[in-house]
Amino acid sequence: MDALWNAQFGLAPALAMALMHSLWQGVLLAMLAWGALAVSARRSAAFRHSLGMGFLLAMVVVPALGFVRFWQLPGTELNNGWLPAVSAPVIGATPGVYVQESGTLAGALSLLWLLGVALMLLRHLGGLRIVGAFERNPFEILPVDWQQRLLALQKTMGVSRKVAVRLAAEIASPFTARLFRPVIWLPLSLLTRLPADQVEALLAHELAHIQRLDWLWNGLQCVLESLLFFHPGAWWLSRRIRQEREHACDDLAVAACGNAIALAEALAELELHRHHFPRLVLAADGGSLMKRITRLLTGSNSNSRWRLPAGLMVLLASGGLPPAELAAWITS
Repeated sequence: MDALWNAQFGLAPALAMALMHSLWQGVLLAMLAWGALAVSARRSAAFRHSLGMGFLLAMVVVPALGFVRFWQLPGTELNNGWLPAVSAPVIGATPGVYVQESGTLAGALSLLWLLGVALMLLRHLGGLRIVGAFERNPFEILPVDWQQRLLALQKTMGVSRKVAVRLAAEIASPFTARLFRPVIWLPLSLLTRLPADQVEALLAHELAHIQRLDWLWNGLQCVLESLLFFHPGAWWLSRRIRQEREHACDDLAVAACGNAIALAEALAELELHRHHFPRLVLAADGGSLMKRITRLLTGSNSNSRWRLPAGLMVLLASGGLPPAELAAWITS
């Protein structure tokens, strides 16, 4: 009982110390992640996605281990390091009562972090509520011929679970929701607005999210982002992970449909009607669409400046992005 009583006074200093150390630890891990992703440029996007997730998880695990270590240290030792604890050790007159009382700065820093994490989690839960709202609104199901195409795509991609596809007027871009009973949401006008091969490519992309269990990994990523909301390195790595996730799904979609140009043209059309979704939603227009289009058309992961105009020229030549739409895109 005394040990538990003593431990509560070391909670805030240990948490504050772990947060302060996480700043340089996160920078180091972000630099290592950048180097590892650069070395892996010729590997698959799925590999780079897993690699990035591993480094993002390490950004949480390493400070967590530090917190446990700091919590177990006596108050006097906690202040002996090169980065002293942000609380003053107080030795009680009665032995065994407590060895360190949380200082104002340690408590404030810990409270601010907890508040930030709570706000971030509430933001993500708000995204789930938006997705849930779609379930309560009217929607339509796929026509019979498209249901047959969907089943054929599922067989080709090895997706054995039952997948529901719903069309709704308020949907601006295709996206996937739920893990155990996956649902693909499509704009109501998509089947008439785009050619069949482009719609099929978008469906294959969403099926790729389901095949890869991306709803699970994206949810884990949102939790890690919430815990690391204060660290720029974590936000950079998280953006990179989302890019690689979309690239991996693009690769699977192209492998299933055999038509990279159709997917690139569909993405270009989605860019003209871009709509921002909550982070918990796996939307087809996620990530940098222009980079994805260029990557699909050039077959390269390079960020060289010449590849962007090269991709645009190929897209213009294919008729997927008429000059008038390109002008509206650039000026928007």
